[in-house]
Amino acid sequence: MRWCEISDSSEKVRFEALSAAMKSSGHENSVEFFTVTKDDFGAQLAAVEREFDGIRLSGNASEWIFQQTERMPSLTATLNTADALAREETKEGIRWWSRAYLLDGLNRTLAASKTTPDISGAVFILGARPITRVLIASLARIGFSRFNIVDPDETKAQEFCENLKKRLFGLDVHSVARHYMTQLPGIHSFAANVLEHGKDDGTIQELFYFNFLKPNGLWLDLPLSPFNQALEAEAVAVGASILDSSSVLSQTDALWLNECFGVEISPQTLKEKFDQSRQSV
Repeated sequence: MRWCEISDSSEKVRFEALSAAMKSSGHENSVEFFTVTKDDFGAQLAAVEREFDGIRLSGNASEWIFQQTERMPSLTATLNTADALAREETKEGIRWWSRAYLLDGLNRTLAASKTTPDISGAVFILGARPITRVLIASLARIGFSRFNIVDPDETKAQEFCENLKKRLFGLDVHSVARHYMTQLPGIHSFAANVLEHGKDDGTIQELFYFNFLKPNGLWLDLPLSPFNQALEAEAVAVGASILDSSSVLSQTDALWLNECFGVEISPQTLKEKFDQSRQSV
């Protein structure tokens, strides 16, 4: 099996760990990484579609894909975000379908952890990124309806929220000014960060206090690497529980492996490999 990641912000640690987990489970494979810009994404995509059996998307490439393909499930199209392309062989030739495996990956993680979030509370998300739409849709599935979004680029956050309201009806979505995020009331029962430390314009460092998070709330720091222990420690300090990113990503990648390659590797096996890789960085 040959597969690759196309991105402008690679998740190399995660996908190298995934490849290693596949090999240790008896599934020979190789993974390659392609860095793209918006301008050369289409050409690079066409090239890898001819050579690889599986394609992962991350960063802004998760959104750029929709300028290149019309094959996607309706919800994926609504979200305008995909984290993979699934290969299909037909009589007419090879087709690639956009998928957002994180959508089910988060829901399965919550179910497996036997966690029952307080859906009467709001959701706080740091980062107006393509992946944020998937998180919101996944949480909306279990009953959350109020979302507050903060991004280093406040204009971008406002546009993101207005666009999302048009795509997902019935949700109360608001952008929050960066300087105001630690002054939000403690009404949030789920909070998440999707920004990578060092590429966040210093916004993560401004999370000195988690007073916006309920004591019984859940905290998810989604990027696998680099891992920000300070954020987790602050969440624990206010009495919140941690939803480990390696658990969410392992559920997500287990779904991808099964659907795209027919490979069954337990999420727990993947999580152990992800944890080892994260600690070694």
